[in-house]
Amino acid sequence: MISQLPDDILTSIISRLSLTEAAATSILSTRWRRLWTHTTRLNFPHFEQQRGSSEKYMKYLQEIKFPNYVKFIDRVLDSYNNDGILTEFSIHMPCLEGANIEKWIEFALSRKVEIIDISMVYFINATKIGSYSFPWPSNTSSLQCVKSLKELTLGAVDLDDRDIELLISNFIFLERLSILRSRKLRNVAIVGHLGLKLKHLEISHARNVESIEICDATSLVSLRCYRLPFTYILRLDNVPRFTEFDTSDQYRNTLADVLPRIPSSIHDQLLQLKLTTAPEFIR
Repeated sequence: MISQLPDDILTSIISRLSLTEAAATSILSTRWRRLWTHTTRLNFPHFEQQRGSSEKYMKYLQEIKFPNYVKFIDRVLDSYNNDGILTEFSIHMPCLEGANIEKWIEFALSRKVEIIDISMVYFINATKIGSYSFPWPSNTSSLQCVKSLKELTLGAVDLDDRDIELLISNFIFLERLSILRSRKLRNVAIVGHLGLKLKHLEISHARNVESIEICDATSLVSLRCYRLPFTYILRLDNVPRFTEFDTSDQYRNTLADVLPRIPSSIHDQLLQLKLTTAPEFIR
């Protein structure tokens, strides 16, 4: 019988379930009632919406469903009992007032989380995508002890150039960083951070980016620049392990236009190059 297994093994099994499935195990018996609160993965279910929604349904989403979703997250975090390492923490939700995102991120970091994915989605009938500014504490020195975070994904979270510098400076053990749909980025500079562990970087759908400069990132292996303005400038220097570059052109340009924009400094070391453009412009 599975119930005869030790708690640590049962917790390991529960941690492989979705959060909804893990919570459902609480009804099995008295012993199982709180086992799920020791899961090592807090990947909250995505906020779901229906396409072609009526105005009445949209009002229901904003006034009833979204507040209940926020309360659900708060209840889970209040019930959480695992004092060990939290391996994953993810939330995909609309950017609306009432969410305690600062509190949630602080909770995850306090549990030595390894992977964070915070993505702001938008209501289907909305004309604009919501955004959220990353909640930096007033005293950033408190972040310097965070050595556990290995992967960070921020979707529709508005980071500016200084925020990128703060991320890189404070999360020096970060190995994968993905920034998606950030409207404030202009001139991204990752320069002079010796000892940086960053291996994989993605900057996508950042429509206002003018330049990306990466220098002395000696651990960097791959870079993905997807759907950036065609006019942006990319500079790479002293990236000895860099071998993979993935780029996409959202404008009507041929591959002959795109290829010369790849920095000559990485031509000899590239092992994998992915170019994406419309088929009619391949000639």
